[in-house]
Amino acid sequence: MPENGNSKYVTQKWLVWVLASLVFAASGIIVADTRSGISNAQTKIDALKDTKVDKEQYCRDISEIKTGINRLVEMHMGQK
Repeated sequence: MPENGNSKYVTQKWLVWVLASLVFAASGIIVADTRSGISNAQTKIDALKDTKVDKEQYCRDISEIKTGINRLVEMHMGQK
């Protein structure tokens, strides 16, 4: 055992502080990255909510729906 027993404990204390600092730093980085990811996702969601449907695609879809409904009506009327 060294004459000055404190040097051994100071080194261990130093290592514990360094390791604790690294753990806290890593945790902080992970939390910041997660918050950034959530913020980006929220921004994308808001943008999608505000995005309007393409008019041509909308007209095609409505036309297909009307055609389908008309076929169903014709089939139903033909059965009577």
